[in-house]
Amino acid sequence: MFRPMSPTDLSNKNSTEKKMLTARAAASRLSCHPDYVSKLCREGKLKGERVNEQWLVSQDSLKEYETSRELARKARSE
Repeated sequence: MFRPMSPTDLSNKNSTEKKMLTARAAASRLSCHPDYVSKLCREGKLKGERVNEQWLVSQDSLKEYETSRELARKARSE
């Protein structure tokens, strides 16, 4: 029997799903080209998945990458 989803069902679903960004949105945050984001995903430096020939990047993975990139910059400048 079909049962429509309640607002509670929707909020639970959204909270358990990973927050994903397109490669273009991730590239905008990193100030780079979307092709570079795709390369980072293929190399495993960013957690992402291909959906309909488009890379989707985990927001958590992007935050971790930004942090590690900033630490590397600081280490190089010392």
